[in-house]
Amino acid sequence: MRISLSAGDYPNRTINGSRRQLGDYCDSTASSNSDYSKYFKALRDIYADVAIEQTCVPAYMQCGWPVVKSDLPLLVFAVGGEGSGHHVWQTLLTNVLDCVWQASDHYTNIRQGNKIVLTGFPHLEPETLYQSLAAEYKKRKNSNNKPCRQVFDAIDSFPYGLVKFGGRVMNHPDLRNIQSLDGVLFNIKYLILVRNLTDSAVSALGRRFVQNIDEAVRTSEQNMVYMEAAMRGVPCHKTFVVHFEHLRSDPASLVDPLSAFLQLESSVSRDVLRRNLQDSAKKSSSHRKRQYRFPGMTVCKSLTDAGCYRMVWNIINNFFMKRKVMWPTFAGNGYNAA
Repeated sequence: MRISLSAGDYPNRTINGSRRQLGDYCDSTASSNSDYSKYFKALRDIYADVAIEQTCVPAYMQCGWPVVKSDLPLLVFAVGGEGSGHHVWQTLLTNVLDCVWQASDHYTNIRQGNKIVLTGFPHLEPETLYQSLAAEYKKRKNSNNKPCRQVFDAIDSFPYGLVKFGGRVMNHPDLRNIQSLDGVLFNIKYLILVRNLTDSAVSALGRRFVQNIDEAVRTSEQNMVYMEAAMRGVPCHKTFVVHFEHLRSDPASLVDPLSAFLQLESSVSRDVLRRNLQDSAKKSSSHRKRQYRFPGMTVCKSLTDAGCYRMVWNIINNFFMKRKVMWPTFAGNGYNAA
């Protein structure tokens, strides 16, 4: 099987000046849907200091998430940096969608047969990814008590947390190859996970995913640029942006628009999603509590010290603030719970 995807396959997400065009599919009631209004308001707050017209938000507000019929199983793929909520969403969508996967190795060359080779690089060709993902789906489907008509894959963050060694900046799924399987193996959609990038980078540093500030900011920079560029090849109605702090502060506002995106036709599934989201608001991130000493850091030695933490946070934040124009979709740090 030869799988190819040319630029001509992307008429729905091209740039016209500084705006992204709307897709061929549109729910004309989205702009007046009161059930979406709080989510849309949150998005306007989140992207208050970003070029919002370079994101999919205007398309959401005008066309929502129309259902496009497909006989293929739905694959919802999580796209986000380290610490942006992959594990949280794995829990939230359990019992909402048929199958939930996490930290699988079918997107990369982590294994060769039964041997772990630890390159972490994504498959070079879409045909190899097709074979690997089809085999994974068959295995999971056969071992699951549900038909796996809907799959949520929170594979891991960009980059992978599984592979912790030099060069891990390149250890992430190939979004172009994944998109080439849309309409071939799956009906593919993307849950875009956004979080204050400075908090995420400091979290990665505190959990020793990176060894110093330079590695923390450069790893995040490269992955943000990659995700932003790759997602421009996906129609807006196939994406849904969720901000970590928004999820924690106002989960109820996500229920209806997220249900439309996930194509939840059953009231039972919607109710499970609502309960899961409400439960998530009762929990807070523990990342800032998991802080360690770093003898190799030159600015200060321990993130458990409030002064050191603030100094590191400011250095990283200043770096990202100068570069957020490079990843507008993932630069939405403006959410205010008030």
